[in-house]
Amino acid sequence: ALSACSPKAEQSADNASKAAEGKGGEVKLLNVSYDVARDFYKEYNPLFVKEFAAKNGGQSVEVQQSHGGSSKQALAVANGLAADVVTMNQTSDIELLVKKGLVKADWNTRLPDNAVPYTSNVVFLV
Repeated sequence: ALSACSPKAEQSADNASKAAEGKGGEVKLLNVSYDVARDFYKEYNPLFVKEFAAKNGGQSVEVQQSHGGSSKQALAVANGLAADVVTMNQTSDIELLVKKGLVKADWNTRLPDNAVPYTSNVVFLV
């Protein structure tokens, strides 16, 4: 899985900080992701929401999800879907977002493990 943030994510982080200071309403974040990650985020999002509230004086956050094929999701973001976070499973999908100026070119070196939080094995049965 590859993770990257759009420029909108920086704005959302600013909005989250202001909301946490009592200057705004509920924080809403959109994670655009590939379909296989759907079940992972069903379990992860409630943990993130709880941790966010704990670190921000009880401020609430709503995590919205958009799932589909990785390349289809990357194209949707490239064509204007305003994502705060994208989680894709192909380097080429993130590179498309780099070419569109939505993700910084150093996305794969500025985070630990080259922005790959985990790996999975592919098994072919013949």
